[in-house]
Amino acid sequence: MYKYLVILILFSFVLCFCDKDQKTIIIPSIKEKINPSLKEPIFVIDSTIITDFVELITSKGILKIGLYGNDAPITVDNFLGLVKRNYYNGVLIHRVARDFIIQTGDGFTRDKNNEKNWGYGGESIYGHEFADEINENSALFREGYIKGTVAMANSGKNSNKSQFFFCLEDAMYIDHNYTIFGRVISGIDVLDQICDVEVIPSERGKYDGLPKIPIKIINARIINFK
Repeated sequence: MYKYLVILILFSFVLCFCDKDQKTIIIPSIKEKINPSLKEPIFVIDSTIITDFVELITSKGILKIGLYGNDAPITVDNFLGLVKRNYYNGVLIHRVARDFIIQTGDGFTRDKNNEKNWGYGGESIYGHEFADEINENSALFREGYIKGTVAMANSGKNSNKSQFFFCLEDAMYIDHNYTIFGRVISGIDVLDQICDVEVIPSERGKYDGLPKIPIKIINARIINFK
């Protein structure tokens, strides 16, 4: 008698968490929406909201970037603030690592006489380095550094200023140590062009270094994307 009572309780417990008509399955971190006509669950992956748009006119073409102001508010405010100050105008792309990343945002690169320090400069609107914004529970974290992602470059934890990088195919293997704050929504072909330029080899490798022919951000501006 006791055996049958236990089975009955377990069966009732299962029924509480299952919908026998629609066969709903709850999967953690995924939003579920039921389509009654199919009687099958449709899963909608968490999405991030683009709050602002910036256009970078480069000597290789135009890049339009959508920014994640809700996920990385401090970083996005800094980026927009620097754009408003025209900080990025005239700055060079100082590192191209083929199929990996494209890095820029160092104000030192405006000065040819200061080339030895290229890659070490930068500033923020806050007057100092600022903290990373990395949320392990966010959709951005789960998605990672896929091609077209825009993330902050730094010299260690919480050392963000103005330098940032664009992710290419192999960047997906980067550790989650860099704040993701945007995505290229137009101009992936421009990234591909930059990726293939000849570079001056560095200690990082034959295909990782300063472009032989300078690539410049001519103008950065906030836009209304249409």
